[in-house]
Amino acid sequence: MALYDGWVALLGRDTPITKLFLGLNIAIFAMALLNQRSFPGLMGGMRMSEDFRWGMMTPLLAREEPFRYLSAVFVHLGILHLVMNMSALRSFGERLEGTIGPSRFTVVFVVTGALGFVASDFWYTLQGTPMQPTAGASGALFGIAAAVVGHAGAARDPSWKEQLIRLIVAGVVIALIMPVNNAAHAGGLVSGLVLGFVLYYEGRRGWRRDWLFRPVAALCVLASLGSVVASTQSDVWRQVREVEIERGID
Repeated sequence: MALYDGWVALLGRDTPITKLFLGLNIAIFAMALLNQRSFPGLMGGMRMSEDFRWGMMTPLLAREEPFRYLSAVFVHLGILHLVMNMSALRSFGERLEGTIGPSRFTVVFVVTGALGFVASDFWYTLQGTPMQPTAGASGALFGIAAAVVGHAGAARDPSWKEQLIRLIVAGVVIALIMPVNNAAHAGGLVSGLVLGFVLYYEGRRGWRRDWLFRPVAALCVLASLGSVVASTQSDVWRQVREVEIERGID
């Protein structure tokens, strides 16, 4: 597909989609900072209106604007949030993309990120907090890390159990030391394991379905960009900003 081949040529043959998603996350955070005109702290400090502007979700809001299940993947609430997630994306992304290729990696990142927030929607609603705002790429990151494990398990690599235990332990430790969206992490992890397992067997056929994965990957990238644009056009962030102004929040 010409569009897909153009992206790969622009970003280089060495893990181009990892670079693309790194750039998109950083660019959105930078644009939010420019609009806010103030520097946040390590743990937070972004205006809520800016977070909603670029794609943050709540379960109730996402049901009215379903594109936020995807746009929320690209929104980060502070410098530490962004740095930690982008470090993990570079590490796990390069490993998985190098194994299964850019088109399949695109599908894994987008699908596990969105499904993580679907799981989050279900959990927060079950807990009676459907207005809980959430955002970040960590569901997708657990997804691609779990896809590495699922792929290794399907390949009968004896290290897959150790990898899975390390991933689960990392999730528990993160949950204990900082407020995170555990449901999104779990949703990304489970869906990533399944996709990694399935893609191993699909790859044994010599990646003959490239003709299918390439246009699907292109659509996933366009959907990612479109979801962010749709968020910026929503009236929600403007309404939140009006409330902030009334309360004297610069």
